Amino acid sequence: MKEDIRVSSCYAITIKYLPPTNTKGTRVKLIPNDHLKLGLDFKTLTLPKDNSTDSFKQAINYVVKVLGMPLPKYNLSTTDTDILIFDKTEVNNIFYFNKESVGK
Repeated sequence: MKEDIRVSSCYAITIKYLPPTNTKGTRVKLIPNDHLKLGLDFKTLTLPKDNSTDSFKQAINYVVKVLGMPLPKYNLSTTDTDILIFDKTEVNNIFYFNKESVGK
């Protein structure tokens, strides 16, 4: 029961690593959970792989620097997927601030 409470107070972004195809190079796909999509202007986002850094660091840099999100609290990892877990109150405060500053 405790885990349900913890999950309900968090947002998540899934990072999937996409291998190269015949027409596209290696990519990193960011997939926010349904509740977080309301505060973002995209449903999924695919970035070309930056060969100077690993995919996980590239995704973290994009989420923090471009989207303005706080650093994630937790990271769940599998072989081709990472899930970044964010504290809901920190994210909501940032989205609220960004929406207020845009209107001025």
